[in-house]
Amino acid sequence: MNILVWNCKGAMKPSFRSTIHDLTNFHSPGIMVVMETCISGSRASEILRTLPYDGIHTIDLVDYARGIWLLWRGDMVDMDVLTAMEQEILAIVKVLSSPSPWLLSSIYGSPRFEERQILWDNLCSVSLLHDLPWTIVGDYDDVIDGTEKLGGKPEVIDKGDSKLKKLRSVCGEEVYKTVVDALLELNDYNSSGRVSSDHCPLLLRLFENGQRRLERSIRFEKMWLNHPGFQQVVEKAWEFMPSLGLAISTFKNLASTWNKEIFGNIFARKRQLLPRIRGLQKALAAQPSAFLISLEQELSLEYASLLNQEEDFWALKSRVDWQLFGDRNTAFYHTKTIIKRKHNRIRRIMNQSGEWIEDEDQVMDIVLSGFKELYQTKHLTFISTADFEIEWAIALSTEDSRKLSTMPSNIEILKALSSLKPFEAPGVDGLHAGFFRHFWHILGSSVIDEILTIFASK
Repeated sequence: MNILVWNCKGAMKPSFRSTIHDLTNFHSPGIMVVMETCISGSRASEILRTLPYDGIHTIDLVDYARGIWLLWRGDMVDMDVLTAMEQEILAIVKVLSSPSPWLLSSIYGSPRFEERQILWDNLCSVSLLHDLPWTIVGDYDDVIDGTEKLGGKPEVIDKGDSKLKKLRSVCGEEVYKTVVDALLELNDYNSSGRVSSDHCPLLLRLFENGQRRLERSIRFEKMWLNHPGFQQVVEKAWEFMPSLGLAISTFKNLASTWNKEIFGNIFARKRQLLPRIRGLQKALAAQPSAFLISLEQELSLEYASLLNQEEDFWALKSRVDWQLFGDRNTAFYHTKTIIKRKHNRIRRIMNQSGEWIEDEDQVMDIVLSGFKELYQTKHLTFISTADFEIEWAIALSTEDSRKLSTMPSNIEILKALSSLKPFEAPGVDGLHAGFFRHFWHILGSSVIDEILTIFASK
């Protein structure tokens, strides 16, 4: 699960809501901590109603400044707020996919040393009152030493040792160092880049001890078909490949690299392209030129292509016929995708004893054993056809039997493929029927050879 922490420097900015939605879409946090909101009351309530979180706890302003918003998704976590003060929200968190609760402290330290002293004393007291895992996130307005500060006036710790250092010593030097080093080495803690604020959003990825992150194989995306270079990836994968299986394996490796290095993230590209178009149009209004007009047309075509790719992206994931709902209805497709994912996610399952099982490995074992029991028989004997009179039984004619054992023709194989819906659920290889139909002129022979081999071996 992800925790996103952001000092937004004011929630009244026009870009605040769109930035929150973008960060949520990109990182899918179960918990988000927003600091220095500088807003409260009815105006804050109006903004909070538009954010994609159903769990909310806020700290009101102090002297028309500060403010902390603790936001969470109820379908991912249970949150029980224990205390809330001007500089901290302390809560017990229970991730729905995990049986173990833990503490979360959301911090926004006061710029005044005397007030910040109260925060440190409280955190040190809390550390002595529990033995739960504890995550402390936020803006401490403090550093361990002067080397942690870049730019501006040098940090001079002239009021004794850093209070952050004191908190570290209370929690335990070795524990603190082990946790921080592990986070940095695993790259589970990173900055998302500055957006709409001079503070970077911080992303913390949390995983249970022993929890396995299942590797997800790359899947074909319909939007790739709109890129002029994608066919070359397919051609290279199927070139000189002796079998369909090897060609598909090669294609998945090539497509993964191509998607990262060439195709890129369509949402990031769209976000970068819009300011360029707006700036170009302002320049055109001030001083038109043939070059600017040509560049505007080029960027407009690129933007239209991105819109088509975005529509294909969400339509494929929602598995809804786009012809029923019109073009570029990306909001509809996005909603359908989120709903489908929630329905498909198994957080816990009941075993044969009526107990709810939440451990990931145990849930997988129950599902596998259920399918094994479903498709295996416990009968140790079978009924022989010799026990019946064969004369009255229905049987295939000799001609029908001959037709069933005949090798399928190339046309029959293509017709069978064309009868499938092109972009329904993909196969275990991550490829849809529409992919094979679109590139049949490249890979058709390998598919035909594979099917004929299967028929010949049966």
